[in-house]
Amino acid sequence: MAGVPAISLERITCTFVSREDRGKRYTAVKDTTLVVGAGEFVSVVGPTGCGKSTLLNVAAGLLAPSSGSVTVLGEPLRGINSRAGYLFQQDALTRQAFQAARTRLRIASAAVIEAETILDYTRLTAPFDGVISRKLVSLGDLAVPGRPLIIIEESATLRFEADVPAAHIAHTHLGAKLAIRLPALQKELIGTVSEISPASPIPPPKPIIPPRMQRAIASNRN
Repeated sequence: MAGVPAISLERITCTFVSREDRGKRYTAVKDTTLVVGAGEFVSVVGPTGCGKSTLLNVAAGLLAPSSGSVTVLGEPLRGINSRAGYLFQQDALTRQAFQAARTRLRIASAAVIEAETILDYTRLTAPFDGVISRKLVSLGDLAVPGRPLIIIEESATLRFEADVPAAHIAHTHLGAKLAIRLPALQKELIGTVSEISPASPIPPPKPIIPPRMQRAIASNRN
């Protein structure tokens, strides 16, 4: 935006409570105006305690002035100035903490590269469009070749299974077209017989043996 200052501090005053005497107050900056245009390089020079850091804190949004206003590119500053970079006068980290953070960064960067490399080998492709109906593994499980991971059902094809009396089996065969009625949906579908499996035989009922005969059988076995 041409003509609009990058940052503008208008009649800034900052008053603080004294650390030595909580009942007293002192003014670090009073009625100060500073305008910095886009692309300008500005230095604030002065003796210790004149309010240089206070003005920078106000411009960065780290400190709210007691009075006055701050605008960034013509917009009132509310909270942290996200358009500004701030370099503190004192180190915020010890050298040991900085080295530890840099080491963690290198380890994390290496982990990202490794994950991106492995990603090319862990892509799952289904032979058809479907819906995942069941997961056979949990997060963190080891995936090995030949181990099923998920079950996918093809949404375009439905499988219907039904028990058919033996007397009616002779009237159908593989590939036959049958009508399937779904009363709940008020629909009738045409299906193709793809499999005929004989039902397991019904086991004969166990005979009921009277108690006296049970004792006689037991005594004979002994």
